[in-house]
Amino acid sequence: MIRRAIAVLGLALLAGPAAALTPFVARYEVWVDGKRQGVSQMRLTDLGNGLWRHEIEAEGTAGMARLLDAELQQSSEFRLVDARPQPQQARQRMASLLREREVITHFDWQRGEARWSGDVKPDRRGPLPLSADAITDALLNLRLGLDCNQPAGTWLRYQRYERGKAMPVAYRIGARETIRVPLGERSAVPLRWQDDGGKRTTTAWYAADLPPTPLRVQREEDGRVRYELRLLEVAR
Repeated sequence: MIRRAIAVLGLALLAGPAAALTPFVARYEVWVDGKRQGVSQMRLTDLGNGLWRHEIEAEGTAGMARLLDAELQQSSEFRLVDARPQPQQARQRMASLLREREVITHFDWQRGEARWSGDVKPDRRGPLPLSADAITDALLNLRLGLDCNQPAGTWLRYQRYERGKAMPVAYRIGARETIRVPLGERSAVPLRWQDDGGKRTTTAWYAADLPPTPLRVQREEDGRVRYELRLLEVAR
């Protein structure tokens, strides 16, 4: 439960056309079970020589997340290959008053394998073979934004690498909708994932007139909205 409460602060975060990638900072409010529980900030930095860094910082400001002093930090470095983000290294740190945990994912494209270090079990350290569509948790949302300019009904499929596992993930592009968040009202394209049993659904909306960041992210469980990210502001 503690890990889940911390992790939810960092749901979703980066997207947009590769040619339009420019440094920016986006701020979100985090809602859990209909109550505002925290804030999250996403930063995109151009490191030069074709290398980018995507960082997420989230902290609990209310409820159990605040009592536990919960915070999440994610950092992913990537290069654009064929106009798509190719992860080079990813770092995730989750901390609370009760525990601190850090996991690092290493992508070796010359050898075609992924490995893990840090707070991960020995049998989860790899190596695992790399897929051309390899993504991390954070970069999943970058890929969604890069690929969302396709017809409604199109399926987007990737291979997600996390803590010693490589798992397929698929999102379906929906019809454009009007979405309201603290930043304002926008026309946005929804991308939706659903588990095999249909009990859990995650939807992320992207607006064409914004920098590469989702307008809103929502997770439902058993038909009930559990978590949300709502865009507050974007600075370039």
